[in-house]
Amino acid sequence: MKYIHSTPGFNILSLILLVMIGFVGCSDEYSVGPRPIGNAVSFTLTVPDVSIPSVSTRTMEGTNNKEDEVKTVDILVFDAAQSPEVLLARVVATNVTQDLSKNPSTVTFSAELPRTSGKARVVMVANQSLSSIIQDSDIGKTKAEIMPKLTHSSTVAWPANGSTSSGYTPIPMYAEKEVSKIYPEMDPIININLVRMLARIDINNEASNFTVENVYLANYNTVGYIASAWDSGTGLLSDPEPDDPMIPGNSDRTGSPYSYSVNGAASYLGEIYTYEAIAAADAASNSDGSPNDGAVSRKDATCLIVKGKMTGDNTSYYYRVDFLKSGTADYMPLKRNYKYTINIKEASGIGYLTMEEAIESYRTMTNLNVRLIAYNRDKISDIVYNGQYMLGVSESAIRVWQYENVSYKIDVFTDSPGGWKAVITDSGGWLNFSNGTAVTGSANTDGAIYLNFPYYWNDVGQTRQATLTITAGRLTHSISIEQYVEEPGMIRFVDAYGNELTNGLFFPMDNTHGDLVAQTVYAMWTSAGVTVSRDRTASGTTAALQYATIVPGIGAPPASGTITEGTPYELFNGVQAITLLPQAGTDAWRQEHLKFRLYDVSNRELGEVTCPINQGNLLFFLEDYPVGSTSSTYKIPLGMTHYLPLKVNVNWKIEKIEVISSSSDSEIVADYGDVYKNQDNTGYLSGGDAAKQDIVGTNQTFLLRFETASWAANKNGTVRITFKNEMHTKTSAGEDVKFPFYRTLDLYVNSETKYYTSETSEAPLFHVNPLRILGSNRTFDYLALSQAQAICDNMGSGWRLPTLGEMMTSLVYRDALGGLIYDSNRNTNFEGWYHQYNYWTTTQRSMDNKYIVAPFDIPNYMTTDDYNLVRCVYPETSSGTKYPNIQTYGNAGMLITSRDGNLGVNSSVLSTTVVDNKVAPKLLVANENTASGTWNEANSACASKIDNGGGWRLPTLSEAYLIFGLNGSTMDESLVSGTNNGTTSLVWPDSFTKINMAIWTATTNSNNEVYMIGPGVSGNKDHYGFYISPTGKDNVKTNWVVARCVKSVN
Repeated sequence: MKYIHSTPGFNILSLILLVMIGFVGCSDEYSVGPRPIGNAVSFTLTVPDVSIPSVSTRTMEGTNNKEDEVKTVDILVFDAAQSPEVLLARVVATNVTQDLSKNPSTVTFSAELPRTSGKARVVMVANQSLSSIIQDSDIGKTKAEIMPKLTHSSTVAWPANGSTSSGYTPIPMYAEKEVSKIYPEMDPIININLVRMLARIDINNEASNFTVENVYLANYNTVGYIASAWDSGTGLLSDPEPDDPMIPGNSDRTGSPYSYSVNGAASYLGEIYTYEAIAAADAASNSDGSPNDGAVSRKDATCLIVKGKMTGDNTSYYYRVDFLKSGTADYMPLKRNYKYTINIKEASGIGYLTMEEAIESYRTMTNLNVRLIAYNRDKISDIVYNGQYMLGVSESAIRVWQYENVSYKIDVFTDSPGGWKAVITDSGGWLNFSNGTAVTGSANTDGAIYLNFPYYWNDVGQTRQATLTITAGRLTHSISIEQYVEEPGMIRFVDAYGNELTNGLFFPMDNTHGDLVAQTVYAMWTSAGVTVSRDRTASGTTAALQYATIVPGIGAPPASGTITEGTPYELFNGVQAITLLPQAGTDAWRQEHLKFRLYDVSNRELGEVTCPINQGNLLFFLEDYPVGSTSSTYKIPLGMTHYLPLKVNVNWKIEKIEVISSSSDSEIVADYGDVYKNQDNTGYLSGGDAAKQDIVGTNQTFLLRFETASWAANKNGTVRITFKNEMHTKTSAGEDVKFPFYRTLDLYVNSETKYYTSETSEAPLFHVNPLRILGSNRTFDYLALSQAQAICDNMGSGWRLPTLGEMMTSLVYRDALGGLIYDSNRNTNFEGWYHQYNYWTTTQRSMDNKYIVAPFDIPNYMTTDDYNLVRCVYPETSSGTKYPNIQTYGNAGMLITSRDGNLGVNSSVLSTTVVDNKVAPKLLVANENTASGTWNEANSACASKIDNGGGWRLPTLSEAYLIFGLNGSTMDESLVSGTNNGTTSLVWPDSFTKINMAIWTATTNSNNEVYMIGPGVSGNKDHYGFYISPTGKDNVKTNWVVARCVKSVN
């Protein structure tokens, strides 16, 4: 299964456009994009350009269209409801993805935008971080104050070698859009063109008598605004744009010319980029109207110096090339997003011997005959060129459906001196210009044609044609036009994933597992008008569905009676998102219809189409795994292989697995296997029902293998699995109906641990891996020691098997670490400890090097070939106070502090309902044993002890475990070196005599027999064990059972 690292933010409006194209182009395919997370708003932008093949192999254009690349997007949100507008927030977009193969290139991303109650302006800046430009102190400033801050500067030629990742710098781009308001459920922001802040200059050498060696860019600006010109009072973009761009006041034009090595190439494309520059202007003119060549602005105008050799002459000459309007001596500005193509026609004579002389030659005509083509790449997509002049248009062919459009725009640009003219031919009179019978435009000026398409009354499938012919001198561009008749009553329904809903939406009936969430159906139609109403006369029920949410507010039908339909709700604009969230119920199945009626332009009803809304009994959740921040999010610990129990009553298939957080795949996922025992990532219910009527009562649990990456502190991320499901039911006898629907499960992969001080967030001595280790059959694994050690070691970051002391401390505090697992809760307690089963520890006894395994009664001793259960621990590495801790308490003994006031071990651990097995928050342990005897004698001896104010008693079994687990006994004397109690091996002072015999406890079993605990039996001290044995209270064991008194300290 391949991972997709994507961004949250599904572009449903892009999908709608594709579906609408499907209406007009007979396409049935839909696009699936990323879906938004939380309050994220998704965006789709384009980077338009004329698609001109390039012979370059190393430029930004020639290598994967690098000049169109968008690496980052910073967003500024302005409050457009105020005047002037003020800055609300700066946001960095996430999950920026781009398809550079398309023309225009498309960019998608998402961002968490602040909610607004009114209009907002969203400014997008690509490839320029604003973190050092816009500070927190800028929040609240006006747009007019913010816009001058958006600059980019450089002191070297723009890096444009697209063949290496470090050989080019992505071009900063700008776009903005006003929205009615910003809210979490808003549709994606689309239909925005990013505008590059730089101008591009290309060189084509068509001269047969001249070879280009180098090109130099002179008199360039070193800084530019990222945005195009704006109103200095409001900060709003100027519309139309002025002829001359805005230039920052700190731009320096005195630098040495930038050098570009052409080395005789016929074309030099996508290498030269520069900031905007204003056109040179003469201060005066001569009496005959010719320019006054004395104007300094002409000398200082941005220009190219071309270095080359004439055929038969080995001398290198320099020629100045200025940016002049075609056929004139008028200078033109260099403008953002424009492409300037200089075609060298002929070298008619020698040039200058030095570059400095060439720069000074602005007063004379150059001997290099060139032709300059310039156009706005945001508007022109198709060009014709005759070697001298060009004519560009925004569309090469037009195909529209039957509906009226009185102002269909086509952009036009030419540098032919006589301008351009457009006429309509072959139309039979049905097509006209919006503003007359013919349209003309001037040279070197952005122009436009507006067409008036009337409504086309005819049968479905019929077409009519026309031709729009645009001429500019000897250039001609013909645009074919077709208007066709589509089915006027067509309507389609798709879900948020782009899937056509042939049987409507499906919702679960029950919400026990949080499966009942809002869904959206997108209705798209081609008729002139549409209404929608709710109809309760659907098969399977006569009662209307009850909705917790329905947007827009389509009225409910009457609850009873012969009228089954609610009041029609009128829809507009060809597309409507309808969001529904039914209330939970107890029926097996219920259904109602959204009934759509379609109308033509004369309000004649064309027909009706229904979209069913279905509710049925659904099971679709992960059993037992802890739920995260939402009902469909599950917490998955790092460092382990999981077999996720997916309980369903539907057939399912995994459609997509994607990382939807800022983490990368490798950080949180080691491997995603195929479904256990079913190797195609598909699950089909088994059972005797041939029709697979899922809601009848069949359900099954499938195990999904999911292997997380190595554990590391503070590492987390979310993996989203999208399932395509199919609910089956029989709405009537013999009728098997399938209801496809989609579900997502989010796996929050994290580095959380279990620790017994989690209530107070104080440092424990060690952490425990939160989940018990399960095998591939969903039951606990008995493992050999080497296998157990490998599981813990492979988690990484210091995870290991516990020592005996750590294991015993875990058992004392077990209620904070998952509690006990009995057969009755084996499949529900994923965090607990198995009752009366052995767990491996790393502690060995010295007499035979056997490993001590810790259960809930008598410890056992195992060889490495034995098999036991596994739990992993991770030492707490922080400094400072940890819990539990020990300290000297005067001469009375040692104080074990589990909890000090509101700090330390979870209070639930210390307040167990079993009174005779509690652990005192502060437990004072006497320095010495009391004489041996029966339990009653030991109990009385402690009760009569008056040291430190009295109140002494026998320890509970849990308290005795804690003393021994913290190294308060002589265990180390009988253990293999290096296998002691690890993090719980606290240092006890010499004033404390460690326990070296079995001791009585205050805890009794169900037979009212008391427990004892201690190292060795009957004086046998050559090995060590925690022994828990029932015995009568009057049974005398004077030779090996003693009392070690304790007391609770406030």
